[in-house]
Amino acid sequence: PPEPWHDPRAEIDRSIRVARLRKLADGLAGQSGLILRLRLFAGHSNREIAASLGLSEANVRVQLSNAVRRLRDML
Repeated sequence: PPEPWHDPRAEIDRSIRVARLRKLADGLAGQSGLILRLRLFAGHSNREIAASLGLSEANVRVQLSNAVRRLRDML
């Protein structure tokens, strides 16, 4: 039997929310969309993203913030 704290419905709801979020994030164009996907779905740190894209960490933070704001507007 499943663990008492495991709720299959909650897991399905979470999966649906993540899939919707991923679809919306895929619709974000440009570098800020890429930065958002690297951070949220690939699990990279701001430092790793900055190094791989040749940006400063401050620039990554600003672009990430802008992408999150655009994503919220889409929800």
